[in-house]
Amino acid sequence: MNKSFCGFLMALILFISACGGGNAAVTDNGSSTALVPAEQASVASSESASGINPEVESKESETKQPSGNEKIYPDNRVILYRFIADSELYDTTKLLEVKDGAKFGDIFNIVVEEMFPNIDVPTIHSVAMSKSCVFCNFGEDWLDTFNKGQLYEFCNTLTMTLQKNGFCESVSFMIDGKTGLLGGETWECAELKVLEGASADECADIRASIPYGGLKQHGADSYFDFAKTVKKDDMAEKIHRVLKFAGELINEFDHPSEMDMENAVQNLIWCTEPIDIAPDSEYYDVKIAQQLIPITSSVSQRLAFQENCFWLKEHIEESAYEIFGADVVIKHCEPRMPYKWFETEGVYTPPHMGGGWNIIPHLYSYTVDAENKTVTAEVAYLRNTMQGIYDAVQDKFMEDYDDIEEYLQNRAQRHIVMLRTEADGRLTIRQHHLV
Repeated sequence: MNKSFCGFLMALILFISACGGGNAAVTDNGSSTALVPAEQASVASSESASGINPEVESKESETKQPSGNEKIYPDNRVILYRFIADSELYDTTKLLEVKDGAKFGDIFNIVVEEMFPNIDVPTIHSVAMSKSCVFCNFGEDWLDTFNKGQLYEFCNTLTMTLQKNGFCESVSFMIDGKTGLLGGETWECAELKVLEGASADECADIRASIPYGGLKQHGADSYFDFAKTVKKDDMAEKIHRVLKFAGELINEFDHPSEMDMENAVQNLIWCTEPIDIAPDSEYYDVKIAQQLIPITSSVSQRLAFQENCFWLKEHIEESAYEIFGADVVIKHCEPRMPYKWFETEGVYTPPHMGGGWNIIPHLYSYTVDAENKTVTAEVAYLRNTMQGIYDAVQDKFMEDYDDIEEYLQNRAQRHIVMLRTEADGRLTIRQHHLV
């Protein structure tokens, strides 16, 4: 962390301490006094790391909110000014749904949920307004949970969203009552330069016009795709095919919608044919490349470089349907590996990094019920890398067939996967448990 940022954090801590870590109020002149609830618009208070409490209603402070707050954005929506640090641009394509009479506290809660959707939010002592300035008093665990870039994006996003929608004139960020750790006395936003891109609805219409390319195999097969004790018959081939596309299953579930979504999305990306707008790509289609220009342009602005490879959310869902059945629900999110998810555009992009692995499902045995509809398979997953098959128990790589056979028989984690035969004859994965 650089010296200026540390100095900013120290000043922020000093200010928050003066406020008593949520037990003091910020007065009109910025001094610390005993808490006077009628004079503080507190929307959240927590001494634990439990995060915000959206049920707490924000009250109007002694100083009225800026003119224009009485009439929120049409249809009870406000514009989210989502700051993108890589490109120093604000994405304004998303509208936040709010209730009648929404105050700055409601917007604060929504922005936190938008910025940090999959984590437990650290301590929030209070969020209060005085003289048209919103004071955000956080716990020191914010500095441990988020890096400098994440905090910079959050502070810009919250401040610009509150200011441009008429909820306040300034925002001050404190750590345990002290200013200086997250900006100065008030936050100075990055210059307002708006991302030029299509809206979420426009992006959805564009994606709807792009046909699904189907499933694709991730990585090469090997000698160990099937155990020697299992006959390589038609059913074994079908089991292996769907297991290969599904990738490694890491959590137990009784319905595929209960899968670990970060892992599931990652595996679905790997088995879904991408859209590539680079003319020398094997997936290039000039018509599709032209159709996707509003999406590819928007994403490239966010990344601050030209991105050519994409996976559409609808294609990921189609792959999930093929592998897990029609009733699977995919919750789109950042995958386990460093792929990026762009919600407005509805696409994923690759990490552009080398290395990696592919999963080889190893089938020990399987049984089929009397009606030939339910298949129960006992399998192991082999992680195939450039160094060989990885033995997680002994933390080593194996290239010798005898070593791999010994690992499969004695140390490999075994899994029970239940599959169902669909009306069209394909197998889908329905349950997964560890042995």
